[in-house]
Amino acid sequence: MILTILFSLLIQGFTEDFQTLKQGDKISKDFAVKYLNAHPDHYEEYFVYETYMKPKFVSCDLSTLIYTENSGTCRKEILVIFDQNGKILSKLVISSNCDHDMSIPTYKSWEFQLNLYSSEVVLDISSESVKDKSKIDGNGHIIGDKDFMDLETIKTNLLEVYKISKDGKIIKQ
Repeated sequence: MILTILFSLLIQGFTEDFQTLKQGDKISKDFAVKYLNAHPDHYEEYFVYETYMKPKFVSCDLSTLIYTENSGTCRKEILVIFDQNGKILSKLVISSNCDHDMSIPTYKSWEFQLNLYSSEVVLDISSESVKDKSKIDGNGHIIGDKDFMDLETIKTNLLEVYKISKDGKIIKQ
């Protein structure tokens, strides 16, 4: 009986916390630490968390949240699948757009398309790499006075498809 009451309060607490989230709002430190595993000392100093789109209850047992993690130099959208207790079942970075260190010979970014009705996520991954590998040192940096913008590059695009299973796992197809 006591375990049933505690379990019910736990579910109710997550449900109430989850329902307070609105699209575009900053996510509270309490929610970010408790449910997103954010480090309490880094919450506002290094990262800002906000909801990207309206949180959604997919079923009685599963909820989805897409939130933005912004460090100032890197912005990522992250899809999280929660169980009814607020435990993270799976997590996927579905968009990434970061400042590029021009001494690094590759740059990768990606955007997403999401269809929660079909439980499908499609990532469009763009990558650009320095073509001449002789311009890269053993530590993976560009040699000499040149930087990424000065050298010839190869661009590629790749689509990755993921499905959200009924038990809340994100599975690459």
